[in-house]
Amino acid sequence: MKERYFIAVVLPQDIRAEVGNFKKIISEKYHAHHAFKSPAHITLHMPFKWESTKEEELYQSLIEITKGMKSFELALQNFGVFEPRVIFVDVAENKFLRVLRDKVLVEMGKRQVYNGEYKNSGFQPHITIAFRDLKKANFYEAWETFKNQKYERKFSVSGITLLKHQSGHWDEMRTFQFMGTN
Repeated sequence: MKERYFIAVVLPQDIRAEVGNFKKIISEKYHAHHAFKSPAHITLHMPFKWESTKEEELYQSLIEITKGMKSFELALQNFGVFEPRVIFVDVAENKFLRVLRDKVLVEMGKRQVYNGEYKNSGFQPHITIAFRDLKKANFYEAWETFKNQKYERKFSVSGITLLKHQSGHWDEMRTFQFMGTN
C-alpha cells in the first residue's frame, strides 16, 4: 500500500519548543491548528507517495544522500509569510542547505519520486507556524502579531529525517546522520 512521506531537517528539541509556542499563539488566538500535525521542520522534499513495503529502498536512498555531507550551522531569522494563509519562521540563506536539498531532489529523482504540484516552485526554506486552516480573515491580524517580532537562533544540522503520515499526523520514521567527517 502506498503511504505518504516527506523529507526534512527536523529542528532540535529546544527550538522545537520555541516554535511550538508560536504555533500555540496562532492556535489559541486565531483557531489554526494544522501546524501541530508535524514537528517543527524545514522541508527538503514535499510529501510524496511510496510503497510502504519498499521503505528499506527509501532508507537506502537517504543513506546515499548523507554520504559525504558534513554538519553545518543554520540560522533562523525572524518571520515571513506566503499570503494569504502561511506564516513562518524564516531561515537565513545557506549554501549548504541548498546543496543538501539538491542532493535530495537528485536522489529521489533517480527513484521517480516527484511531487509535480511543487515542481515549478523555488526553494524558500522556512518553518511553518500557520497555514492551511488559518482563515484569510485572521491572516492579517495574526501577521501583525509576528511581523515585527525578532527571533534569531542558530543550530547545527547533522542529518535529515524521513517523516510518514500516520493517524492524521506526520511522525518521524528515521533520522539519517551525515556521514562526512568534520
